[in-house]
Amino acid sequence: MGQLPYRDIRVLEKSRTLTGRLVGLLFADQGADVFIERALSTTPGEHDAYLDRNKTAVPPGGLDDSTSADVIIVDGAGSPGSADAPVARTSSQVLLRVTAALPGDTAYGHLAADCSEDLLNALVGIFTDMAGLGRLLGRPVIYTPLPICSVYAAVHGAIAVAAALVARERSGHGREIIASRLAGGLSAIGALTLTSQGIPEHLAPTRLGGVPKGLTVEAFRDIVAEDGRTGRHGGRVHTRFPPEPNGYLHIGHAKSICLNFGVANDFGGRCNLRFDDTNPTKEDVEYVESIEEDVRWLGFTWSELHYASNYFELLYRYAQDLIRAGK
Repeated sequence: MGQLPYRDIRVLEKSRTLTGRLVGLLFADQGADVFIERALSTTPGEHDAYLDRNKTAVPPGGLDDSTSADVIIVDGAGSPGSADAPVARTSSQVLLRVTAALPGDTAYGHLAADCSEDLLNALVGIFTDMAGLGRLLGRPVIYTPLPICSVYAAVHGAIAVAAALVARERSGHGREIIASRLAGGLSAIGALTLTSQGIPEHLAPTRLGGVPKGLTVEAFRDIVAEDGRTGRHGGRVHTRFPPEPNGYLHIGHAKSICLNFGVANDFGGRCNLRFDDTNPTKEDVEYVESIEEDVRWLGFTWSELHYASNYFELLYRYAQDLIRAGK
């Protein structure tokens, strides 16, 4: 495996919000040394095998000295008179503050950084129909329990921190960054309801759902429903999600997972998880376990688990038969 991009970057994750922990996870997965504080006897829910993977836990108080850190992640805007703990930042450090609203917001600036996800979803309108998720799931979406505000804020925060680290290479100076969960939710609405017409193909947004070009999710589901009505394939619906275990999953994989597992669930079918482990020089059991955890985190369970490498000999014989047949 090649060197990960954030190797030797030291991150202190002092945030207890989902947004802050996800930012830490994104950097840990890319080689950064991410440190978190955990008591020897943690309370239920404090330790999460997914959010804390690849991170180093130290006892409470172990992150008090932050002078050696490149990145510090905390909760709250640190406004004068607020309850947020002060954070001393050197000129070369990048400080990421996770907040509910942007500092100075007269309407929602009073909200705590860790306020309810449902409250933020309601404030930004994620209780209303979202065209993108509706197309993906095949039904109107009027409420989502997903922590969309926090997830999108984490993505924005991680991108901003990465950009600040690049800028530091040129200037030697860090900076302070605000990752607003409300702003993350607003950007999610724009991304998930986006439709476009009349723009060049290379500028078109990524299609939701993972279906072939020229086929919408609705049309795909109509095909499955029609096959069920006519008894084609004996009415059987059997899909599969075939990732390569050579890295961690990204948003495109999540779309494919939701489509394949979702269609199988909705039509009473089955969905296999089949690892396409065809390049052993780039694959690792760590990625296998991570992919399995991601599928479960999205709320799905596979019907059967398969590895392509288990039937290489069979595929080889099929190839020989095709060659002999002049195919």
